[in-house]
Parts: sequence; structure tokens; C-alpha cells
Amino acid sequence: MSKTLNISPNAITTTGLPQSSAVAGISTETQVAYSTICTIAIVGNSLVILVFVWDKKLLKKSYNLLILFLAIADVLTATLLITNPAFVLGDAFPYPTNPVLGEIFCRVIWSRAFIFQLVVCSVYLSLALTAERWFAIVKPQKYGTFFTKKRILIYVVSSWVWSFALTSSGVIEKSYNPSSNKICEHKTYSPGSFFRPFVGSFQVLMKVFFPCLVMIGLYIHMVINTNKSPVASLESKAKLRGKINRMICTACFILMICLAPNQIFLVFVWAGKAKLDTKLHHVLALLTFISTCVNPFIYGLTNKNYRHRYRKILFAMCPRALGEGARVVRVDTADRVLHSQPSTQEETRQ
Repeated sequence: MSKTLNISPNAITTTGLPQSSAVAGISTETQVAYSTICTIAIVGNSLVILVFVWDKKLLKKSYNLLILFLAIADVLTATLLITNPAFVLGDAFPYPTNPVLGEIFCRVIWSRAFIFQLVVCSVYLSLALTAERWFAIVKPQKYGTFFTKKRILIYVVSSWVWSFALTSSGVIEKSYNPSSNKICEHKTYSPGSFFRPFVGSFQVLMKVFFPCLVMIGLYIHMVINTNKSPVASLESKAKLRGKINRMICTACFILMICLAPNQIFLVFVWAGKAKLDTKLHHVLALLTFISTCVNPFIYGLTNKNYRHRYRKILFAMCPRALGEGARVVRVDTADRVLHSQPSTQEETRQ
């Protein structure tokens, strides 16, 4: 007999357990935590998007184009978190009573499939960033062939489609239940068979572990190939140590750290060794969505060009600080120009 998860407006309950004894799906603490994460993610990633709107020339670089799409995915994730009753709104969400709207609600909104689809899409965009760095450092002669703007757009669309395919079981396994105190229910397809655990394991493998292992492998190969190869160019070695490589590498590994624990927990759930809607489950889910708000900080901390553009945008949005902002920008620009030009004595020696 399969376990069925019945969803009510007030709590998440499991069949066979009284509602009062079930672990609440949301609480004031989780609502505050998710609201904070969403706010930081929307503000931070919107700032990253404005960097590229402000200076469109940056999008000539393939990695910047991928970073833009990653920021858009994170903003959409945070927006869906705010509008989903399972994370922030709770009972304030207008639960439908119409059967058709109820079916749409359960499959599209309560299933949370589109939220996790965006998270998985972010993983594959990070994989693309890693592959871009690998080609730039290890195979620079083939870089121009594989990283044209058209190919990047094709990869982004493919990532969205593939990530939805990996999370679509959430849409299939949710349905509307009009009975009293029940709105949505979870029905596992092929209960009791080997098929569902097999599909679930494949989904977890492809959602996180496969792309993460590929990213780790590519970075290890970059380091070994560049440092030990006698034919590696000075340019390749400079790129390996460069700020762009450090920035992207840091962002990818933080993403792995945030996502992997929750996916490992799901494997234990399917194996019957853990349960959903426990405190551990909600902590790991919270960790997953922290990944949506850390990238803007990583860009700013590891890359002075991003910090410089952050300041320009923030000062431009604050009229009272505009004069000070202009002064900071002029000083920063003058300082960089000064350090980029050799002195008269250095020119004489050269």
C-alpha cells in the first residue's frame, strides 16, 4: 500500500497520521527565512542583470552571456518561491475551489516542479560556464567554434527543456482532491515496483550529481593539463589563475555544496530511510535555495570589475549619492589608467 501525501491549506499531513501530529510544512521561521532569501536573490541578481543592461558590450564575452542567463534563472526562482504557498504565503494564498483551477493549482503550483526546474537549469548553466572555461584554457583554438552566441542560446534553451524533463514527475504525481480538508494529493506512479525508485535515482543523478562530477572533472583537468603540460601557453596559465576563472569556479562549487545534501536526502526517502516534511528536510530545502542569492556576492568579492559596476549602478540609483558616486568612479578610472600606463623612466629603460 503506497503512502499518500494529502495537502491541506493549513498543514502537510500524511495519511494515517492525525493532522495535529504532523510536522508543519511551513512556520513563521521558515517564512521569514525564505522571504529573506528571496529578497536578497531578487535584489542581488537584478543588480547583476543591470550590469549587462548598463554595458551591453560585456555580452560579447560568452561567459558574461551565460552569467546573465544564470542571474535571470535565479530571479525567476526567487519570484516563484514568494508566490508559492509552500514557502512564504501559506494560508494567505487564494486556494481554488473550482475543480479545473484546482487541478492546475496542484500540478503547476503546489507540485513546485517549475521552481526545482529552474534550480536544475542553474546547475546546467553552471556546467556550461565550466565548459566555457575549459575550452578557453585547454582548447583555446576551438573556443570560437563551440562558443558562438547562437550555440550558447541553443544550449540555454536545451538546459531549460532538459531540466523540466527531469522534474516533470512532480506535475504527473500531483492531482486535485476535492474532499474535505484536502486540496492536493501525491500519488506515486507504479507504487511498490522497482520502476519509481529507478526513475527517482536517475533523476537525482542527472539533476545534480552528473553535472557536478563533470564540473569537478573539468576543473581538475584544467589544473593538471595547464600546470604540467610543456606546451601550455603563457596565456592559458594566466587564464587559469585569472579572476574570471576564480569567480566561476567559486560560484560552481558553492552551487554544488548547496544542492547536493537535499538530493542525497531524497535518495534516503525513496529507500525508506528518511521522511519528508521533517525539520532536516526543510533545512536542506532552505540550503538549496540559498544558492539563488550567493552568486552576486561571489562576483563582487572575486572580481573588481563587477564591484566597480555595482557601485556605478547603485550610485546612479541614489540621486543624493550621485556626486560622491561620480567622484569614486572618476578616481577609480583614473587610478586604473595610471597603473596601466608605464612611466617615462620605464619607457626609457624599455
